[in-house]
Amino acid sequence: MLHVIGYEELRNDLARMFGIEGHLEDPQPSDWKLEYTDHENDILLVGDDPWEEFVNCVQNIKILSSVEVQQMSLDGDLAANPTTK
Repeated sequence: MLHVIGYEELRNDLARMFGIEGHLEDPQPSDWKLEYTDHENDILLVGDDPWEEFVNCVQNIKILSSVEVQQMSLDGDLAANPTTK
């Protein structure tokens, strides 16, 4: 991640790597989401924190498909994720 210089480049690189170009752009109203786990094991949405803070605390990144986002919304999990910080 050291060569990535911001959220836009991160989204573009991940979309290109996984063949989902056009689904991760921000602020595009896409059903696809990026979430990450920080060093405290909190799950947050990519872009919630300033870039430098994100780079210093991210442990892993997960791409949620539109189906996963829809299921998490129904379960109430997606709304809870940003507030677990």
